[in-house]
Amino acid sequence: MRATDEEAWEVAWSEELNVGIPGIDDEHRRFIGQVNALNAAIAGREPKTRVEELLKVIVRDACAHFAREERLLEERGYPDAKRHAVLHAGLVIQITAALHDIRDTEWSRFWIETGMAIRKVLVEHLLEEDMRFRDYFQAKK
Repeated sequence: MRATDEEAWEVAWSEELNVGIPGIDDEHRRFIGQVNALNAAIAGREPKTRVEELLKVIVRDACAHFAREERLLEERGYPDAKRHAVLHAGLVIQITAALHDIRDTEWSRFWIETGMAIRKVLVEHLLEEDMRFRDYFQAKK
């Protein structure tokens, strides 16, 4: 991979991604950075231990973030809170499976596909699902 390829993998944070809840926005911003770091490590063919560690951090932080977000949605009466929690559970399963898949293989195109898939599911969740609760809460104000 060339440096320009790595740059193409990056997700840039923008204010349009804010949901209007400072702690949640901070965590989302951190996730974007973690996914960028993961994909840069894969593209740079960093050691497997480094890639695994980055994935472990994403799994750990995703679990903690999702739990906080779910509590907040429930407390604020978001009508799709239960469905949102189910989606979170699916994301954790996907990311955890990616960690196991990478543990069981050596660097290959598969790793690139795995990193891009993690990027895709987390960013799509933010852009689609989290923007729904942002819009809901903004409409309630």
